[in-house]
Amino acid sequence: MLCGVCVLVFAVVLSNFGIDASLRGSSCITPDGKHAVCRLWYECPKLRSIFPTKNEKERIYVEKSSCGNEIIDEFPEELLCCETTAANFRRNPRIPDRRTCGHDFSNRILSGESTAVNEFPWMVLMQYQLKNSDIRRWLCAGTLINERYVLTAAHCFTSTDYRLVNVRLGEFNISSPIDCQGSLCNNPEDIGVEKIIVHYEYHNGSVDNRNDIALLRLSRRVMYSKFIQPICLPRLNEAAEIGDRVTVAGWGQTEHHSMSNVKLKLEVPIVNHADCTKKYSHFLNLASTQICAGGVKGKDSCRGDSGGPLMKAANDDPSTWYLEGIVSFGNSCGLQGWPGVYTKVESFLSWIHDNVED
Repeated sequence: MLCGVCVLVFAVVLSNFGIDASLRGSSCITPDGKHAVCRLWYECPKLRSIFPTKNEKERIYVEKSSCGNEIIDEFPEELLCCETTAANFRRNPRIPDRRTCGHDFSNRILSGESTAVNEFPWMVLMQYQLKNSDIRRWLCAGTLINERYVLTAAHCFTSTDYRLVNVRLGEFNISSPIDCQGSLCNNPEDIGVEKIIVHYEYHNGSVDNRNDIALLRLSRRVMYSKFIQPICLPRLNEAAEIGDRVTVAGWGQTEHHSMSNVKLKLEVPIVNHADCTKKYSHFLNLASTQICAGGVKGKDSCRGDSGGPLMKAANDDPSTWYLEGIVSFGNSCGLQGWPGVYTKVESFLSWIHDNVED
């Protein structure tokens, strides 16, 4: 369904054998305190060489490295906290670093405020065409991460009634061709999509929407400007903490209209994951690869914001923004005590870097 945060189908999700298969690829800390990634034991060269082992010290280290299990061909396989090295996490040079990403040159989600015309220049609108019709609609959003790729939600591609036809960059007001604030005027660009890459572990129809992430490869490279810039990806273990203020933005449903013509922004707090998991536990099973934020009455992301960014200013440089999460789903819109659920981008860094090409 294209409406990511507006409707929650109530159901109980029971994991096979009681095992959480969503931890693979998430961040973890090794027994000796190093940043690492949760992986299948045979994907970790360092631990694979000593597993199994008769050495008591090595055995204890491996046991303490355990971070869950995953069902492979109907059988559980051990997941281990594997130290991040060049062998298991290769940074893709096609993705910009902090010198060239996340810079906002600008000086209504529910109760949101309008952005500046060039604020959050990495935001992307996604246009769909109704099946057997010429009708086109803006139904999802995304985030530019380099000159050729957009990061968005996998659930934006589950409908058979609509097909994605292009994306729009540099937009502010959908109702006008050019938007000016003083002498600053934008020039939005519509670009076709060459390829849609949905995460291989996303399951259409799953109530909990795990692995709700996708990449769009644009039909051509974009030229950066004051209105079109890439956002930064998070560094390993840069995830926001409970209570941190993060920003969600988009053109989605507001409390007054079905969709806002102008780009809106709103600050929401990161919510304790355990509390959020308990809140949703009667209907689904949240994973560590999902973030909860918001839960304040009337303040939330909503329809049309699906796939859009949950953003945070970097702690070491508040002028640089990185992509904390991707709008995924929630229970209605702006409902008191019900945080929105977002895909945790940090958990999918390896997948993103592995799938971005020239």
